[in-house]
Amino acid sequence: KKVTLTKDTMIPAAAFKNFVALEEVVLVNEFTSIEDHAFQNCIKLETVKLASDENKGVILPASVQTVKEAAFSGCSSLVKVIFNEGVTEVAEDLFKACASLVDVTLSDTITTINSGAFNGCSNLKTLKIGKNLETIASDVFTATSLFESLEIDSENPNYVFKDHALLSKDETILHTY
Repeated sequence: KKVTLTKDTMIPAAAFKNFVALEEVVLVNEFTSIEDHAFQNCIKLETVKLASDENKGVILPASVQTVKEAAFSGCSSLVKVIFNEGVTEVAEDLFKACASLVDVTLSDTITTINSGAFNGCSNLKTLKIGKNLETIASDVFTATSLFESLEIDSENPNYVFKDHALLSKDETILHTY
C-alpha cells in the first residue's frame, strides 16, 4: 500500500506500473526524474510526496526536473496535482484517464503542456497556470469537464480564460470549453 523510496534519484520506467494496491509513495531523496509509465494504472494511488509534506496528492518537489510520458496515466484515485518549480513540461498522456483528478497547479517553470496530458480527466474542475506557459497542444483536455476555476497568472502573455473557455491571448485558438 505504501512505498518509501530512499536510494535513487530516478524512478525507472514502469517501476510500479499496474501495482493496483499502491496508495502512497514517499520520496526521501532529491528525486530528479520520474520515467515513462512509472505509476501507470496504479488505480488506488492517491499520494506522491516528500516525506516532510503532509498533503495528499501528487506534490512534485522542486528537485524533480523531468516527469515522462504517461507516468501517472490511469491513476484513477488521484485528486490533486501540484507542480512545484523544476519541471518545464507536462508530458504526453501524463494524467490521461485520471478520472478523479479535480485540482491541478502548474508552476511558473512549466512552458509546455503536451498532447493528451489531461485527456479523460472527467472531474477536472480547477487549473492554475503559471506566467511562463507558452504552448498547449491541441488535444490536452479531451473528455474533461467544464472548468469551475481556471487561474492564469496575470503576467502570462499567451493565454486568457473567458466565458469558461481557455483561449490564446488573441482569442483565435480555443483550447477548452
